[in-house]
Amino acid sequence: MKNTVKFSGIIALVAVIGLSFASCGGGSSSVPPQPPVIPGTPNPAFVGTWLGYDDYYMSLTVEASGRFTIRVGTSPSALFNAYMGYVTTSGNTIYIKNIAVNGYLLNDEFGVDLFPNDWVTESYIVNLLPGIINDRLYEGIEDGWLDPEERDEWFEFFEEMYMEDLAYMFGINVGTFTLVGATLTITFAYFDEYDGEYDYEIMEFTRQ
Repeated sequence: MKNTVKFSGIIALVAVIGLSFASCGGGSSSVPPQPPVIPGTPNPAFVGTWLGYDDYYMSLTVEASGRFTIRVGTSPSALFNAYMGYVTTSGNTIYIKNIAVNGYLLNDEFGVDLFPNDWVTESYIVNLLPGIINDRLYEGIEDGWLDPEERDEWFEFFEEMYMEDLAYMFGINVGTFTLVGATLTITFAYFDEYDGEYDYEIMEFTRQ
């Protein structure tokens, strides 16, 4: 479940951005007003608030439009906004697309104070990428690990890596679900490239 809740690309992106994000101005963007185009349709059975737990508490609130907000924290009374997106279903298949991440969560995860306590969207990060990459390359030249003549090659390398991470972070997660009484169980399968097998992450929520 940890991989699912964190939408793993966040870790890869932030670990490389590091302090350079702060020098590019910080801030956040408004959340897209229209739902993204994803398979399936909003499921009326999901509407409401659900609570789950795995190392920390998670509150999942789903609106009739399929828009969801995930809040996380150390207790049900100490939750903060973490993720926003849309969830749809088709049969027992579930589709989840993240559209915004709260910067406070990134600060909490990595023990830094660089990101705003507000929603950060993919388009906002994309707009910052040139500045982020240039700052990192400048640091590399100053620190001596980057040859100025190789700057363009490194820029392309970082740009490609960032875009791949963003595509994964804000991509569509596909899984299966069961809804039995007041219990919603969501299962995602992830292919582990190291052992060549699938791992399964399970999220279980109870209707509140």
